[in-house]
Amino acid sequence: MVQPLTNGLATGVYNAQLTLQFYDGTLQRIGLRTIVASAASATVTASDTEPHATGGCTPTQLVPIITTLGQSFGVPAAWPVALESQVRDDCGNAVNTGSVKVSFSNGDPPLSLLPLQSGLWQTTWQSGTTTGPVTLTVTATNAAQTLTGTRVISGGLGDNSPAPLLAAAESGASFAPNVALAPGSIISLFGSNLANGTASAAGVPLSTTLAGATVIMAGVQVPLLYGSNGQVNAVVPVGIGTNTSQQILVQRDNTYSVPISVNVAASEPAVFPYPLPGDPPTQGAIVNAISYAVADPNAPAKAGDALAIFCTGLGAVNPPLADGAAAPSSPPANTVVTPTVTIGGKNAVPFFSGLAPGFVGLYQINVTVPSGITPASQVPVVLSIAGETSPPVTIAVK
Repeated sequence: MVQPLTNGLATGVYNAQLTLQFYDGTLQRIGLRTIVASAASATVTASDTEPHATGGCTPTQLVPIITTLGQSFGVPAAWPVALESQVRDDCGNAVNTGSVKVSFSNGDPPLSLLPLQSGLWQTTWQSGTTTGPVTLTVTATNAAQTLTGTRVISGGLGDNSPAPLLAAAESGASFAPNVALAPGSIISLFGSNLANGTASAAGVPLSTTLAGATVIMAGVQVPLLYGSNGQVNAVVPVGIGTNTSQQILVQRDNTYSVPISVNVAASEPAVFPYPLPGDPPTQGAIVNAISYAVADPNAPAKAGDALAIFCTGLGAVNPPLADGAAAPSSPPANTVVTPTVTIGGKNAVPFFSGLAPGFVGLYQINVTVPSGITPASQVPVVLSIAGETSPPVTIAVK
């Protein structure tokens, strides 16, 4: 709420501009018009909606404002835009008769606004298809055509490309449909018109916009790893409420997708796939912890080897990290709950479980290959944590 301080001001119409800067860096400029009538009249502002007693005040001009668009506005080209104007005279009286028209600098045909009540006038502007700057001029005239007033605002028409269509939000490792998403985990969003071109994160901490795409989950802009027309990879905010249903949507420039609902759980483990050419399609991103060779048929693991399993969805870590921040190496960010791991049905006790240092949303579990595993090129590896079990992936064991 903005309350002007008018004590000591002479009778007249005062114009000002309020600039708001939001946490994401965007600016919104709001035009303010304050009417200071004579001593016998009330002072009114643009937010007033009822007529005021004016005593012996004689109006000399009309004072229109546009309440649905601010200075430096931005709207998509070729989209319908609601236009609402509030019109008063300089004594504070609402103007409900006469005419209110708006003209456009880009060649769009002028429009007449329809009166409602309490000085409100409305119409819908079907903005032109040409992008670029545009100036709107509102002209109000009273019924007797003895008083007039104008208001000018400037902005721009943006790209008229269609809004993003969000179809699914899934684990970035398993791509399993209809599973819960865990705080701090990597997820993949699928759809169309999600971004302008293709871009990957340039570094850490991760930004919340890539190729014009921004993902909003539970009202929070989330860190992004990758953006393209059909897929956006993001990281779930660490502070999101668990055991809840939340909404997620994609904003591209000034267009928005229809939100979809997703479930959030404390954990939802999944190992990343990593099939190289010639590998089984179920090969996991599991490497020798010393040589970093993938444990595939070309470099099978053996009993006693130390393996690093790369996964996501293991939930809370200690110490906790800010959204988009890289995981530290010393001390490492360990998982609050220690997972269980089976390789070929045999228990493999983790000697490290936490975020992979230098990465965002990527977890790492280090285990020793147990003995007694039947050699094969597709030995299943399964993770369990906090009652949730991952889809199996495979490694080669000799």
